[in-house]
Amino acid sequence: MGGRGGRERDAARDRPSFMPVTSPIPLLHPALGLPIAAVVLLVIAAHTLALQRDPDIPPVRRRIRTANGVLMMFTTALLAYAISVVTPATPSAFALAWLAVVGLLAIIITVALLDAAHTLRLHAQARRELRREATRPISKEDRREGSGH
Repeated sequence: MGGRGGRERDAARDRPSFMPVTSPIPLLHPALGLPIAAVVLLVIAAHTLALQRDPDIPPVRRRIRTANGVLMMFTTALLAYAISVVTPATPSAFALAWLAVVGLLAIIITVALLDAAHTLRLHAQARRELRREATRPISKEDRREGSGH
């Protein structure tokens, strides 16, 4: 009565619940993915270069944001590779590319958090300086200048 059906059930039970996709086709066609990545790279590069020319940015902040810009450019290139070049048919290269993308994204977020912490530190420093200025006694010369005489 169900000799053959029982074996099929056993085989289905032993098989993983998902079947890995081993498509020889990239996730996004290279003719679409690579030009988009090139435009994103140009935008990030232009922004990173603009940071270098702005004299109002403190040096520490400029270095942090430049490092993050360079990391974003690497991530963009790697993401373009992961989406448009490597295929699931080569599982080790596919997994390594996506692992690297996720790792770089984690580093980018960490650097952004460092930038935010540095901004908070600069804000606290500016508040302390303002408080010091506000509590400083006003000299007679400053009173004359402030009264418009």
